[in-house]
Amino acid sequence: MLKLSQIVRQAVFFASRQPRWWLLALFQSAAFSVIGQFARPKLLGSPYAVFLVLAGIILSPITIWLWREIEADKNPSPEAKRKPYFFVQSFEGGVVVLATAAIIILARLVFPFWPLHTLVFALAASTAGLALLYIALTGHTLAPAFKLALDTWNKKLSLVAMATLVLILAHAISFILVHEVWGNVHIFREFSVLGHSATIWILLTGLTLAIAYFSAILNCFVVLLFLEIINRKKDPEAEKTKLAEPVRVGAT
Repeated sequence: MLKLSQIVRQAVFFASRQPRWWLLALFQSAAFSVIGQFARPKLLGSPYAVFLVLAGIILSPITIWLWREIEADKNPSPEAKRKPYFFVQSFEGGVVVLATAAIIILARLVFPFWPLHTLVFALAASTAGLALLYIALTGHTLAPAFKLALDTWNKKLSLVAMATLVLILAHAISFILVHEVWGNVHIFREFSVLGHSATIWILLTGLTLAIAYFSAILNCFVVLLFLEIINRKKDPEAEKTKLAEPVRVGAT
C-alpha cells in the first residue's frame, strides 16, 4: 500500500493539473456550506428549508461526478470513462445526503450542547461519505453501500478516521466560505465604496480560488486513499463480487 505522504503528493498533483475540478469542488463546498447553515430544527417550517433540500440534491451529483472523474484519471480504462448509472447513483447519493441532514437536525434538537451534536455530525457524515464512495466508485446500490460503510468502521478504522479528518477540514472550508466570502460580499452590497474596491475583489477572488483548489485536493486525497485501501482489481465485476461481502473489506 502506498504511504500516506505519497497519496498526499498524488492528490496535489492530480488537483493541480485539472483546474476544472476546482470549480466542481467549489460548488461542492458551497452546497456543503448551505447544508451546514440550514440543517437546523428552527428552520424546518420556514421557506429556508427549500435551500436545504436543493443543496442536498445538488451535492450528490457534483460529488459523484467529481469522484468518478478522479477515479478515471487514476485508472484510465473504458469502464471508468463510460460512467454508467450516473443518474441512479446521483439519486441514491441524494438520499444519503438528505438522510444525513435529517440526522444532523435531530442531533441539534436532542443535544443542544454543541460538542455532542458535533460528534453526531462527524459520525453520521463520515458514514455517509463512505456510503457515497461505495456508490460512486464500486457500483454498489444504496443498501449494500450503507452496509459496507458500517462494516468499514470495524475493518478499516483508519479510513474512517481519515474521512472524519477530511470532513473537519471541509467544515472549516465551509465556515470560511460562509463568513469570509459570502459574508463580505453581503457587506460590499451595503457599502458601495467597498463594492467598487478592486483590491477587495482581488483578495476575495484569490481566497475563493484557494478554497476551490484545496477542496479539490481533499477530494483527490479521499478518492485515492479509498481506491488504495480497497485495492481494486482491473476486472470490475470480480471486484464488485469481492466487495459485496462486507467481511472482506479491508482484508490484506
